[in-house]
Amino acid sequence: MNANSLERGVKIYAFFMCSSFMMLFGVNVSMFAFLPVLLFVVRHWGKLMLRPNTLVKLWLYLFAFGAILSTANSFATGEAGTRTSALAVVPNYLYWCVIVFVFYALGMRCQLSYSKLFGAITAGVFAVVLYVYVVQPYTGGNSFVKFFGKNNLSFLLICLSPYCTLKLKEKSRFLTVAVLAIILLLQLVDGRRAGFVLVLAGSFLAYNAAWLRLNGLSDIFRGAFLAGLLVLVMQVPVIETLVTKASPRVAALIYSGEESYDGDRSYLTRLAMIEKGLALFRQNPLFGIGLNNFTKVEQRIEGDFEGSRYVVNKDIYENTSSHNSYINILAEGGLFLFVPLVLLLGSLLWSGIRLFRHFSEYERTVLISVTMMCVHMSVTNGIVNSLAWFNIALLMYVTTRKKRELILMRRDSVVANNRTLLES
Repeated sequence: MNANSLERGVKIYAFFMCSSFMMLFGVNVSMFAFLPVLLFVVRHWGKLMLRPNTLVKLWLYLFAFGAILSTANSFATGEAGTRTSALAVVPNYLYWCVIVFVFYALGMRCQLSYSKLFGAITAGVFAVVLYVYVVQPYTGGNSFVKFFGKNNLSFLLICLSPYCTLKLKEKSRFLTVAVLAIILLLQLVDGRRAGFVLVLAGSFLAYNAAWLRLNGLSDIFRGAFLAGLLVLVMQVPVIETLVTKASPRVAALIYSGEESYDGDRSYLTRLAMIEKGLALFRQNPLFGIGLNNFTKVEQRIEGDFEGSRYVVNKDIYENTSSHNSYINILAEGGLFLFVPLVLLLGSLLWSGIRLFRHFSEYERTVLISVTMMCVHMSVTNGIVNSLAWFNIALLMYVTTRKKRELILMRRDSVVANNRTLLES
């Protein structure tokens, strides 16, 4: 595999990762697409990939170590069911870490075409949308395609709609707006409140990524003006009526605010799961209850939150997701898993913010996408999704690549200045 083949392999992997409904005998096809890329990177840049020479890579190692410690603790203190459950997902945690390590090495050694990469991601999004709304109603899930729930689709669109927006903008602004309108309409019809808001926000920012330099007051005022304009458009009576008819739940979130939450079963269930997660965390603050065990461990919920009368003592807690990635990691893995994750995400986001004015619009879009994803993970357990780690790996790639480019530019500038001094 040469450089061109490597880029082609990364594009294929990106496509299958984003169209993640395709399976081969129970294994996601993206795993098979990842193998050639992994083998190439290990063969040529293995030491570079694994050397703990940055803080981000150190947090990544500690995250993997935390997953192993949590599982080991399950074997020492847990029941047979929780041990098996934890052991079954440890390979997933290690795989997610390897993805990020691989994209670090790519950032140090490979100049991928952002346009082609975003094209592969966009094709994957189109494929999964067509599958969910056209094919899945007739096939369901089997050994070759998995069932893709509306929450899964919403998470995917929040993560990837910024990439699609920028790629489609290369072709046609009208096409971009039309596709975005369709995606938002689908989110409305499905009642995905957070999905609607975050897809709209992420796509809006990606569409204007070239303007988001924030180098001076003019850029700040321009951004504030565009954000204000978007808010005003959403307040137009015709728009409000359309949103209300399509999805009363989304309309309640946008136009009624917190008042709509008091009897909202979905929102209150999330609060109940946060209470459950914190109670489980207190049982074992260091190592947690074991990976993949949040839904399997019973915990009495006192209902110490407003509106709890609507959900506490109701039959909603059997196999109920945590609805919060951070609470889920804290409860299942304890501080040894939670702290490295927070430091990993915080370090990458901070690097992206510091490099923002140097970023191209493609690189800014990656930062926008990961930011929207991190916000959404506070209301969904998306961190145990390979797509989330692929997105994190992309941010690792763009920050690593940009840092290296800036170092080389400064070095070339110093060499040029020294040459000028010698010649003079």
